[in-house]
Amino acid sequence: MQTKIDAEQPEVQQLQNQLKRLKRKLQQVQKEHNYATSIITAMESSKFWQLRNAWFELKKSLRLGKDNFHETRSLPQPRPDTTDLLSTPTELISAVAEAPIKALPLEQKSIMELTREHIAELYLKGQGIEIGALNHPLAVPEGVKVLYVDRMSVADLRQQYPELNDIDLVEADILANGEELETIADVTQDFVIANHFIEHCQDTIGAIHNMLRVLKPGGILYTAIPDKRFSFDVDRQVTSLEHIWRDHTEGPAWSKRQHFEGWVRHVGKKQDEADIAREIDHLIEIDYSIHYHVFTQTSWLKLFVDLQQNLSIKFDIELVFKNGAYEVVLIARRLP
Repeated sequence: MQTKIDAEQPEVQQLQNQLKRLKRKLQQVQKEHNYATSIITAMESSKFWQLRNAWFELKKSLRLGKDNFHETRSLPQPRPDTTDLLSTPTELISAVAEAPIKALPLEQKSIMELTREHIAELYLKGQGIEIGALNHPLAVPEGVKVLYVDRMSVADLRQQYPELNDIDLVEADILANGEELETIADVTQDFVIANHFIEHCQDTIGAIHNMLRVLKPGGILYTAIPDKRFSFDVDRQVTSLEHIWRDHTEGPAWSKRQHFEGWVRHVGKKQDEADIAREIDHLIEIDYSIHYHVFTQTSWLKLFVDLQQNLSIKFDIELVFKNGAYEVVLIARRLP
Protein backbone atom coordinates (compact mmCIF):
# COMPACT_ATOMS: atom_id res chain seq x y z
CA MET A 1 0.00 0.00 0.00
CA GLN A 2 2.80 2.44 0.91
CA THR A 3 4.51 1.64 -2.38
CA LYS A 4 1.32 2.58 -4.27
CA ILE A 5 1.02 5.85 -2.35
CA ASP A 6 4.65 6.69 -3.07
CA ALA A 7 4.10 5.96 -6.76
CA GLU A 8 1.14 8.34 -6.90
CA GLN A 9 2.88 11.12 -5.01
CA PRO A 10 4.47 12.80 -8.09
CA GLU A 11 1.10 12.82 -9.84
CA VAL A 12 -0.55 14.38 -6.78
CA GLN A 13 2.20 16.99 -6.63
CA GLN A 14 1.73 17.76 -10.32
CA LEU A 15 -2.01 18.24 -9.84
CA GLN A 16 -1.39 20.52 -6.89
CA ASN A 17 1.01 22.62 -8.97
CA GLN A 18 -1.54 22.85 -11.77
CA LEU A 19 -4.16 23.96 -9.25
CA LYS A 20 -1.85 26.69 -7.96
CA ARG A 21 -1.22 27.93 -11.52
CA LEU A 22 -4.96 28.00 -12.22
CA LYS A 23 -5.54 29.98 -9.03
CA ARG A 24 -2.87 32.51 -10.04
CA LYS A 25 -4.37 32.79 -13.51
CA LEU A 26 -7.82 33.31 -12.01
CA GLN A 27 -6.45 36.04 -9.77
CA GLN A 28 -4.82 37.75 -12.77
CA VAL A 29 -8.06 37.55 -14.77
CA GLN A 30 -9.94 39.04 -11.81
CA LYS A 31 -7.34 41.79 -11.52
CA GLU A 32 -7.69 42.59 -15.22
CA HIS A 33 -11.47 42.58 -14.91
CA ASN A 34 -11.33 44.97 -11.95
CA TYR A 35 -8.97 47.27 -13.85
CA ALA A 36 -11.18 47.27 -16.95
CA THR A 37 -14.18 48.06 -14.76
CA SER A 38 -12.36 51.00 -13.16
CA ILE A 39 -11.44 52.36 -16.61
CA ILE A 40 -15.05 52.11 -17.82
CA THR A 41 -16.33 53.75 -14.64
CA ALA A 42 -13.79 56.56 -14.95
CA MET A 43 -14.63 57.19 -18.59
CA GLU A 44 -18.36 57.16 -17.94
CA SER A 45 -17.84 59.73 -15.19
CA SER A 46 -16.22 62.06 -17.76
CA LYS A 47 -13.71 63.36 -15.26
CA PHE A 48 -10.50 62.53 -17.13
CA TRP A 49 -10.10 61.31 -20.71
CA GLN A 50 -7.23 59.74 -22.58
CA LEU A 51 -6.86 59.73 -26.32
CA ARG A 52 -7.48 56.18 -27.59
CA ASN A 53 -7.45 54.74 -31.07
CA ALA A 54 -10.60 56.44 -32.33
CA TRP A 55 -11.52 60.04 -32.98
CA PHE A 56 -14.89 59.39 -31.40
CA GLU A 57 -13.28 59.05 -27.97
CA LEU A 58 -11.16 62.16 -28.54
CA LYS A 59 -14.19 64.14 -29.70
CA LYS A 60 -16.08 63.25 -26.54
CA SER A 61 -13.15 64.25 -24.33
CA LEU A 62 -12.72 67.61 -26.02
CA ARG A 63 -16.43 68.47 -25.77
CA LEU A 64 -16.66 68.11 -22.00
CA GLY A 65 -18.93 70.73 -20.45
CA LYS A 66 -18.51 72.75 -17.32
CA ASP A 67 -20.52 70.24 -15.28
CA ASN A 68 -17.66 67.76 -15.68
CA PHE A 69 -15.34 70.10 -13.79
CA HIS A 70 -17.31 70.70 -10.61
CA GLU A 71 -14.10 70.66 -8.62
CA THR A 72 -12.78 73.73 -10.51
CA ARG A 73 -15.81 76.00 -10.67
CA SER A 74 -13.69 79.04 -9.86
CA LEU A 75 -11.80 78.66 -13.14
CA PRO A 76 -13.02 80.58 -16.21
CA GLN A 77 -15.42 78.63 -18.40
CA PRO A 78 -14.99 78.13 -22.17
CA ARG A 79 -16.14 81.00 -24.34
CA PRO A 80 -18.80 80.30 -26.98
CA ASP A 81 -16.38 81.15 -29.80
CA THR A 82 -14.11 78.21 -28.95
CA THR A 83 -13.23 76.07 -31.98
CA ASP A 84 -15.86 73.38 -32.58
CA LEU A 85 -14.61 69.91 -33.37
CA LEU A 86 -17.38 69.47 -35.93
CA SER A 87 -15.48 71.81 -38.23
CA THR A 88 -12.32 69.71 -38.05
CA PRO A 89 -11.21 68.46 -41.50
CA THR A 90 -11.70 64.80 -42.31
CA GLU A 91 -7.99 64.30 -42.91
CA LEU A 92 -7.21 65.52 -39.38
CA ILE A 93 -9.72 63.09 -37.91
CA SER A 94 -8.15 60.25 -39.88
CA ALA A 95 -4.61 61.23 -38.90
CA VAL A 96 -5.49 61.36 -35.20
CA ALA A 97 -7.45 58.13 -35.30
CA GLU A 98 -4.44 56.35 -36.84
CA ALA A 99 -1.90 57.78 -34.38
CA PRO A 100 -0.51 54.90 -32.26
CA ILE A 101 -1.47 55.20 -28.59
CA LYS A 102 0.33 53.29 -25.87
CA ALA A 103 -2.04 51.38 -23.60
CA LEU A 104 -1.57 51.57 -19.85
CA PRO A 105 -0.20 48.43 -18.17
CA LEU A 106 -2.88 46.60 -16.22
CA GLU A 107 -1.03 46.90 -12.96
CA GLN A 108 -0.99 50.70 -13.18
CA LYS A 109 -3.46 53.15 -11.69
CA SER A 110 -6.86 53.78 -13.21
CA ILE A 111 -7.29 56.70 -15.60
CA MET A 112 -8.97 58.64 -12.78
CA GLU A 113 -5.61 58.69 -10.99
CA LEU A 114 -3.40 59.44 -14.01
CA THR A 115 -1.02 62.32 -13.29
CA ARG A 116 2.04 63.99 -14.78
CA GLU A 117 4.22 61.78 -12.61
CA HIS A 118 2.43 58.58 -13.60
CA ILE A 119 2.90 59.46 -17.27
CA ALA A 120 6.58 60.10 -16.55
CA GLU A 121 6.86 56.60 -15.09
CA LEU A 122 5.46 55.17 -18.32
CA TYR A 123 7.61 57.10 -20.76
CA LEU A 124 10.80 58.52 -19.26
CA LYS A 125 14.06 56.61 -18.96
CA GLY A 126 17.76 57.29 -19.37
CA GLN A 127 19.04 60.87 -19.41
CA GLY A 128 17.40 63.99 -20.73
CA ILE A 129 16.63 67.65 -20.15
CA GLU A 130 13.82 69.76 -18.74
CA ILE A 131 13.37 73.28 -20.07
CA GLY A 132 12.15 76.10 -17.82
CA ALA A 133 11.34 73.96 -14.77
CA LEU A 134 11.42 76.95 -12.38
CA ASN A 135 9.63 75.92 -9.16
CA HIS A 136 7.85 72.86 -10.50
CA PRO A 137 10.26 70.31 -12.00
CA LEU A 138 8.65 67.09 -13.16
CA ALA A 139 9.09 64.19 -10.73
CA VAL A 140 10.80 61.44 -12.70
CA PRO A 141 11.26 57.70 -11.98
CA GLU A 142 14.17 56.52 -9.87
CA GLY A 143 17.34 56.18 -11.91
CA VAL A 144 16.31 58.74 -14.52
CA LYS A 145 18.75 61.67 -14.80
CA VAL A 146 17.57 65.19 -15.68
CA LEU A 147 19.64 68.25 -16.55
CA TYR A 148 17.77 71.54 -16.23
CA VAL A 149 17.88 74.13 -19.00
CA ASP A 150 17.04 77.82 -18.60
CA ARG A 151 18.05 81.08 -20.23
CA MET A 152 18.85 82.61 -16.82
CA SER A 153 20.43 81.62 -13.54
CA VAL A 154 18.22 81.63 -10.45
CA ALA A 155 19.74 84.95 -9.35
CA ASP A 156 18.92 86.54 -12.71
CA LEU A 157 15.42 85.07 -12.71
CA ARG A 158 14.71 86.61 -9.31
CA GLN A 159 15.94 89.98 -10.53
CA GLN A 160 13.83 89.80 -13.69
CA TYR A 161 10.73 88.42 -11.97
CA PRO A 162 10.51 89.72 -8.36
CA GLU A 163 7.35 87.65 -7.85
CA LEU A 164 9.65 84.59 -7.73
CA ASN A 165 11.74 85.86 -4.81
CA ASP A 166 10.01 83.75 -2.15
CA ILE A 167 9.74 80.60 -4.28
CA ASP A 168 12.29 77.77 -4.42
CA LEU A 169 13.60 77.52 -7.98
CA VAL A 170 15.62 74.87 -9.79
CA GLU A 171 19.13 76.04 -10.68
CA ALA A 172 19.92 75.54 -14.36
CA ASP A 173 22.58 72.97 -15.26
CA ILE A 174 22.67 74.33 -18.81
CA LEU A 175 22.27 78.03 -19.63
CA ALA A 176 20.72 78.16 -23.10
CA ASN A 177 17.81 79.60 -25.03
CA GLY A 178 15.09 77.00 -24.54
CA GLU A 179 13.73 77.61 -28.04
CA GLU A 180 17.06 77.03 -29.75
CA LEU A 181 18.92 74.62 -27.40
CA GLU A 182 22.04 75.92 -29.11
CA THR A 183 24.48 74.25 -26.70
CA ILE A 184 22.92 70.79 -26.98
CA ALA A 185 24.05 68.47 -29.76
CA ASP A 186 21.73 66.61 -32.10
CA VAL A 187 20.46 63.13 -31.19
CA THR A 188 21.87 63.13 -27.64
CA GLN A 189 18.84 63.04 -25.31
CA ASP A 190 16.52 60.22 -24.26
CA PHE A 191 13.81 62.75 -23.45
CA VAL A 192 12.96 66.47 -23.42
CA ILE A 193 10.47 67.85 -20.89
CA ALA A 194 8.76 71.16 -21.70
CA ASN A 195 5.93 71.80 -19.25
CA HIS A 196 4.25 75.21 -19.51
CA PHE A 197 7.14 76.42 -21.64
CA ILE A 198 6.11 76.24 -25.30
CA GLU A 199 3.37 78.86 -24.90
CA HIS A 200 6.22 81.22 -23.91
CA CYS A 201 8.07 80.57 -27.19
CA GLN A 202 8.00 83.21 -29.93
CA ASP A 203 8.72 80.63 -32.64
CA THR A 204 6.63 77.65 -31.55
CA ILE A 205 7.50 75.46 -34.53
CA GLY A 206 11.21 76.22 -34.33
CA ALA A 207 11.19 75.37 -30.63
CA ILE A 208 9.44 72.02 -31.15
CA HIS A 209 11.80 71.22 -34.05
CA ASN A 210 14.83 71.82 -31.84
CA MET A 211 13.39 69.67 -29.07
CA LEU A 212 12.94 66.85 -31.58
CA ARG A 213 16.39 67.56 -33.02
CA VAL A 214 18.21 66.78 -29.77
CA LEU A 215 16.22 63.57 -29.15
CA LYS A 216 17.61 60.18 -29.99
CA PRO A 217 15.44 57.98 -32.24
CA GLY A 218 12.72 56.67 -29.94
CA GLY A 219 13.24 59.59 -27.57
CA ILE A 220 10.29 61.21 -25.82
CA LEU A 221 9.06 64.79 -25.99
CA TYR A 222 6.97 65.39 -22.86
CA THR A 223 4.87 68.57 -23.14
CA ALA A 224 2.18 70.24 -21.06
CA ILE A 225 0.40 73.49 -21.87
CA PRO A 226 -2.40 75.44 -20.16
CA ASP A 227 -5.77 75.26 -21.93
CA LYS A 228 -6.49 78.95 -22.42
CA ARG A 229 -10.21 78.45 -21.73
CA PHE A 230 -9.40 77.70 -18.08
CA SER A 231 -6.57 80.16 -17.44
CA PHE A 232 -5.96 83.89 -17.31
CA ASP A 233 -5.74 83.74 -21.13
CA VAL A 234 -9.48 83.05 -21.37
CA ASP A 235 -10.23 86.37 -23.14
CA ARG A 236 -7.46 85.97 -25.74
CA GLN A 237 -8.03 84.46 -29.18
CA VAL A 238 -6.64 81.00 -29.91
CA THR A 239 -3.48 81.38 -31.99
CA SER A 240 -4.12 80.09 -35.50
CA LEU A 241 -1.91 77.62 -37.35
CA GLU A 242 -1.36 80.25 -40.03
CA HIS A 243 -0.03 82.70 -37.44
CA ILE A 244 2.28 80.09 -35.88
CA TRP A 245 3.70 79.14 -39.28
CA ARG A 246 4.22 82.79 -40.21
CA ASP A 247 6.13 83.36 -36.96
CA HIS A 248 8.35 80.45 -38.02
CA THR A 249 8.89 81.28 -41.69
CA GLU A 250 9.18 85.08 -41.39
CA GLY A 251 10.49 85.30 -37.85
CA PRO A 252 8.45 86.41 -34.82
CA ALA A 253 9.37 90.10 -34.90
CA TRP A 254 6.33 91.00 -37.04
CA SER A 255 3.88 89.84 -34.35
CA LYS A 256 5.78 90.55 -31.14
CA ARG A 257 4.07 93.81 -30.27
CA GLN A 258 0.59 92.48 -30.94
CA HIS A 259 1.28 89.56 -28.59
CA PHE A 260 2.27 91.96 -25.83
CA GLU A 261 -0.77 94.10 -26.56
CA GLY A 262 -3.03 91.07 -26.19
CA TRP A 263 -1.30 90.22 -22.92
CA VAL A 264 -1.61 93.74 -21.49
CA ARG A 265 -5.24 94.19 -22.55
CA HIS A 266 -6.68 90.77 -21.76
CA VAL A 267 -4.45 89.49 -18.94
CA GLY A 268 -3.30 92.79 -17.41
CA LYS A 269 -6.81 94.20 -17.96
CA LYS A 270 -5.50 97.68 -18.71
CA GLN A 271 -7.96 99.97 -20.51
CA ASP A 272 -6.32 103.36 -20.83
CA GLU A 273 -4.55 103.51 -24.21
CA ALA A 274 -1.59 105.49 -22.89
CA ASP A 275 -1.11 103.02 -20.02
CA ILE A 276 -1.35 100.13 -22.47
CA ALA A 277 1.33 101.60 -24.74
CA ARG A 278 3.68 102.31 -21.81
CA GLU A 279 3.24 98.81 -20.38
CA ILE A 280 3.89 97.19 -23.76
CA ASP A 281 7.10 99.20 -24.20
CA HIS A 282 8.26 98.33 -20.68
CA LEU A 283 7.63 94.59 -21.02
CA ILE A 284 9.36 94.42 -24.39
CA GLU A 285 12.32 96.42 -23.06
CA ILE A 286 12.92 94.01 -20.16
CA ASP A 287 12.24 90.97 -22.39
CA TYR A 288 9.45 89.81 -20.10
CA SER A 289 8.31 86.23 -20.75
CA ILE A 290 4.61 86.18 -21.63
CA HIS A 291 2.34 83.61 -23.22
CA TYR A 292 3.02 84.58 -26.82
CA HIS A 293 0.63 81.97 -28.16
CA VAL A 294 -2.45 80.44 -26.56
CA PHE A 295 -4.06 77.07 -27.20
CA THR A 296 -6.98 74.83 -26.40
CA GLN A 297 -6.69 71.06 -26.28
CA THR A 298 -8.06 70.93 -29.82
CA SER A 299 -5.69 73.52 -31.28
CA TRP A 300 -2.69 71.95 -29.52
CA LEU A 301 -3.47 68.57 -31.05
CA LYS A 302 -4.12 70.15 -34.47
CA LEU A 303 -0.67 71.75 -34.30
CA PHE A 304 1.08 68.45 -33.64
CA VAL A 305 -0.86 66.62 -36.34
CA ASP A 306 0.15 69.40 -38.75
CA LEU A 307 3.79 69.12 -37.66
CA GLN A 308 3.70 65.36 -38.20
CA GLN A 309 3.04 66.08 -41.85
CA ASN A 310 5.32 69.07 -42.33
CA LEU A 311 8.43 68.78 -40.14
CA SER A 312 11.53 67.05 -41.49
CA ILE A 313 11.94 65.15 -38.20
CA LYS A 314 9.18 62.55 -37.97
CA PHE A 315 7.42 61.57 -34.76
CA ASP A 316 4.38 59.75 -33.43
CA ILE A 317 1.80 61.15 -31.03
CA GLU A 318 1.83 58.66 -28.17
CA LEU A 319 -0.59 60.20 -25.69
CA VAL A 320 -2.90 63.18 -25.22
CA PHE A 321 -4.34 63.68 -21.75
CA LYS A 322 -6.43 66.39 -20.10
CA ASN A 323 -4.85 66.79 -16.67
CA GLY A 324 -7.67 68.30 -14.67
CA ALA A 325 -9.51 71.20 -16.28
CA TYR A 326 -6.65 73.51 -17.12
CA GLU A 327 -3.74 71.50 -18.53
CA VAL A 328 -3.14 69.33 -21.61
CA VAL A 329 -0.30 66.78 -21.60
CA LEU A 330 0.93 65.54 -24.98
CA ILE A 331 3.64 62.90 -25.43
CA ALA A 332 5.45 62.53 -28.76
CA ARG A 333 8.10 59.97 -29.73
CA ARG A 334 10.78 60.67 -32.32
CA LEU A 335 10.84 58.07 -35.06
CA PRO A 336 14.08 56.48 -36.33
